[in-house]
Amino acid sequence: MALILGIDEAGRGSAIGPMVVCGYAVEEARVGELASLGVADSKKLTPEQREYIAGLITQAAAGYEVRILQAHEVNACLRRMGSKGINTLEAWVMAEIINRLKPRRVFIDSPERDVDTFRRKVISKLSLGEVEVVCENKADEKYPVVSAASIIAKVTRDREVAKLRMEYGDFGTGYPSDPKTLEFIKTQLLAGKLPPIVREGWKTVVKARQLRIEDFR
Repeated sequence: MALILGIDEAGRGSAIGPMVVCGYAVEEARVGELASLGVADSKKLTPEQREYIAGLITQAAAGYEVRILQAHEVNACLRRMGSKGINTLEAWVMAEIINRLKPRRVFIDSPERDVDTFRRKVISKLSLGEVEVVCENKADEKYPVVSAASIIAKVTRDREVAKLRMEYGDFGTGYPSDPKTLEFIKTQLLAGKLPPIVREGWKTVVKARQLRIEDFR
């Protein structure tokens, strides 16, 4: 049984909450069925549509794996390897998913603009024999199997963020472009301590730390 695997992530750019990486495998002969299940670029789907489609595609999968990388894991990676450490972290996780699901061909939505560099990072960590690795920017818009992975990753992250909001209060989406997220970070800094759900090494958070307290008011 020849498997095709798509890999994508959700939450890479967020300042609060987890990053989720998903690998979605389907039999090569069934790739064409994904469109009939509603699979499309996840950014063009509503949260409700993603939830519904995720239920369908998980049942149709030959296998899938979801890795939830909490903020403290991202923080530890940034401390060890600097700002580009998250790329290495993603490469490691993606390689682990490939090694476990054992596909014949893999399509990856590259987090780096230099797709060849990222492809080599992933390949260097593989323990499989023959596997074709295709690494492209915006692969979730081109390949349904990557779109499927993206949908599951986004649904998983949305669920995780909803749980965190229940515990820590409404911090919005967690992305730096969200005013609620920025206000939450500023409020926590004024209180004297950032909760563990915040990525302390993120530029947005570092800049906020460097501001004078009066600038927050």
